[in-house]
Amino acid sequence: MTIKQQGGIFGRNPTFNDVTVNDITVDTLSSPAVDLQSNGVADFKKYISITDTNVRINMLETDTTDLNAQIKNQAGIFEIKTISDNLASGTTRLQIDHTNGNTTVSTGNLVIGTSGQGIDFSATSGTGTSELFDDYEEGTWTPVVSDASSSGNNASGTFNGYYTKIGNRVLVDCSLTNANTSGMTAGNDLFITGLPFPTANVTGTVIYTGAVVMHSVATSGNSAAGLQDNQNYLRIYETVSGATFDYITVGDLTSGSADIRFSLTYEAA
Repeated sequence: MTIKQQGGIFGRNPTFNDVTVNDITVDTLSSPAVDLQSNGVADFKKYISITDTNVRINMLETDTTDLNAQIKNQAGIFEIKTISDNLASGTTRLQIDHTNGNTTVSTGNLVIGTSGQGIDFSATSGTGTSELFDDYEEGTWTPVVSDASSSGNNASGTFNGYYTKIGNRVLVDCSLTNANTSGMTAGNDLFITGLPFPTANVTGTVIYTGAVVMHSVATSGNSAAGLQDNQNYLRIYETVSGATFDYITVGDLTSGSADIRFSLTYEAA
């Protein structure tokens, strides 16, 4: 493009306030938006305004086939798309609705790239210590059945664990089938270790409990799976009279046929 003024060419480094070329307006407000350099390079100072009912900007990459990007604004919807080299097809990746502000991730996932960051709900009223949703996870864990909280003798059998972590809350499911307690100390409490996350150390004593179903296990009264704060093992609590807690022992299990199932939720460190 050659720009002339009164029959002559502009000198070096001309500047312009508002320039419109084929419906593309370089709008400067109070200072130049485009500085045309003598070497042909355009130095954009502020922004480019494009006025139309269907505005698209294509960014075509030459290194990889069909991995181009398009920014589109039409009918009140702002879109980011990936498009083919011939511009004939494309896939919408992100949409923002100008009317209600809703943002839609059309394909793929919303990835939080920095640990400790997440979705901030502080715009809602509340009295909690945190309104940041910064973690979600699903997975498996391997229950270990032992006669001590650590470094004990372990049972064999088919043991499976599953968990879901939402923020600092962990829901664990545990299935112990045909627990063989051979070689364990019968009079010791039964411990279940291997939790996916350590428990929090909270003020006071907190016991997280969950319903338990057992087969071939001798118990006294009602039972519940229990996990105390700042401890990384579970025990099966029994309802007994007295001031102290009581737990099932290794000897309460019928070796080779004892089954235990439970679920509970606890606060992770």
